[in-house]
Amino acid sequence: MIDQMQYTKGDGRGAKVGFILHLSCFVGVIAMLAVINFTYTPNHLWFVYPLIAWGIGLAAHGVPVFMLRGKPRVEGDGRGAKVGFILHLSCFVGVMAMLAVINFTYTPNHLWFVYPLIAWGIAVTTHGVPVFMLREKPAVDAP
Repeated sequence: MIDQMQYTKGDGRGAKVGFILHLSCFVGVIAMLAVINFTYTPNHLWFVYPLIAWGIGLAAHGVPVFMLRGKPRVEGDGRGAKVGFILHLSCFVGVMAMLAVINFTYTPNHLWFVYPLIAWGIAVTTHGVPVFMLREKPAVDAP
């Protein structure tokens, strides 16, 4: 309920750490895809498609973290974590579908898309466990 939520300014450290984690994943995965691309299909530079698509998503993540600092936000009901997980899961499914299409189009004899599928699948799963499986203790109001 709205009366149980708090408006906070927050210092943004958690959001910055989250962005840095996403940026690290982006750099690592794009580097891996570039190596796969240059190794198996150097004449077709397809790794730029996930680079651009994920780069747009990463930029969209960075805008609220770095440009909207200090703006009030609603906290306290846990919906933000669920929405965040659903967005990450949607991105995972979309990017994996795109990588599968790229893989089957350019290198159908080598199924390399399973490597990011497994690695990112583990990451998405570890993101979802605390969101949906671990229940928060009920808040106790101070007297």
